[in-house]
Parts: sequence; C-alpha cells; structure tokens
Amino acid sequence: MSSLEKHDVEKLSTGNYARVRPLFADLRYNLVIDSIIDGHTPAWVYVDRRTAPRQALLWNRQDALLLAGSPDNGTFDRAVDGLFTGNILPDARARSIPQLALFYDPAGWEEQLTTLLRGQPAAKVRRRYYQPGPTGEPAPGTVPAGYRLRRIDEELLRQQEVRNIAQVTGWVRSFWPGTTAFLEQGFGYCLLEGEHTVASWCLTVYKSGADYELGVATAPAYRQQGFATLVAAACVEHARARGFTLHWHCWEDNAPSIAVAARVGFEGSTPYTVYHIPVPPA
Repeated sequence: MSSLEKHDVEKLSTGNYARVRPLFADLRYNLVIDSIIDGHTPAWVYVDRRTAPRQALLWNRQDALLLAGSPDNGTFDRAVDGLFTGNILPDARARSIPQLALFYDPAGWEEQLTTLLRGQPAAKVRRRYYQPGPTGEPAPGTVPAGYRLRRIDEELLRQQEVRNIAQVTGWVRSFWPGTTAFLEQGFGYCLLEGEHTVASWCLTVYKSGADYELGVATAPAYRQQGFATLVAAACVEHARARGFTLHWHCWEDNAPSIAVAARVGFEGSTPYTVYHIPVPPA
C-alpha cells in the first residue's frame, strides 16, 4: 500500500482540477494556481473528496505548495502531514529541490501548521507580488558589444553545445509539461555572449489565458552587469506587442529581482507571507 493510500485524501486527475478553483479565490494573485488548473503546469492536486471538495493542496512539483479551504478538518490535516512527509518531500529531494514555499488561505490554516508540518523547520518569510503590468516604461538598456539578444526557440534549445543551454532547457521542462508546450504557448529571451554561451535568460513560467508570470536568471559569471534587465525587458516588449499581461513575484530579500522589476516597469508591489520549508537531505 502506497503512502498516498494510507491517508484520507484523494488525488485529482488533470481533468478535474477546476473543482478546486473556488477554494483558491483569494490566492489567485499567484498565477501558478490558474496555470495548474488550466493544465499548463505539471502538478499534484489533493482534495478531501473528489466531489465538491472542501480542502485542497496544490504542489507544482517545484517550490510552491498552496493550501486552501476550510482549516477545521483534522482528518485532512493529518492526511496532508502524511502526504508531505511520505510523498512530497521525498520527490522534491530526489529532484534536488532545495526548499518549498507554503501559501495558504484563509489565515486559520496557520493554527494547523504544527499538525500539517510536524517536525519540519518551517519559518515565515516575506515575498512581493507586483500588480499585473508592467505599467511603466522599461529603462533603456544597451546590449554590449559581443553579445546579442535572442528569442528562446526550438533551434536554440536543440544546440546542446551552447554553454548554459542545459539550465535554460531545465527551466522549460520544470515549469511546463514539455518543450513543445513552452514553444507553442510560452516565450522567452536570452542574452548570448558570442554564439556559444547563454549569459542570462528570462522566460514565462506560468500561464493562464493571456496572463504570464516571468522568471529570470543569470549565470554566475555574468551577474551584476544588467543582463537580467535586458532579457526581462525583451519579454516585456514581446508581451506588450501581443496584449499579454505579465506578473512578477520575488522574495522580499531578493534585491536584484526587485531592482529588475522596477527597471522593466513593474510598480505597486504587495507584500505577503509564506512559510519557507527547507528540503532536508536524505
């Protein structure tokens, strides 16, 4: 008997994800929720019951855990504890995910966290959410000599000899069902040094309708040179030309991400709190 079968909780199939949407109404500033429900993001979705669920837990198979519904069901709480320790943590550990962030609504869930996260060293951490936009104009940036901006396309992703392309491909496969889904429904840009090294990249990590959330990264040797701003600004221009709405989230202490968001026109950040849960080694 699997650890899932030992607990009073059910795992939904993709076609039934929409059943949990009403439970997450107040957390839907996190685009990952609708991206999961719409089938654009691989996930595990657990509920207390398949028909008219009252509690639900979403996991995007990366760092986001989202908990919603009535927090007064002790049976579900104990089931989530079992799923967390028996299913989610081992899977995250096997795929080298270093930490998880637990989002929850309503606030009453906080009183249940000693049961839900029994024995886990969880700590409150602040994050920022920028209002859909961006509304301002991106700060002008100049691509330095020897570099060029390039759309992340099928041809580029196939060039395994390009340095750091494996990290870009890893992002695509982590946040999307596969490269085909990303190429057909997402977009992104990278900054190449010469023809054979990716210095920085920005791509869509979540999608729902015409809304997209961006993620950005820069290879260690190329940081603090404004490259993340260049690739993020390229994504902003791409989105604006097509009438897309962009979202941006970051940790409160991530000064570089906050600076990039401001430079590419995002305004009006709203702070919120999650529980940071490190994934312990085996």
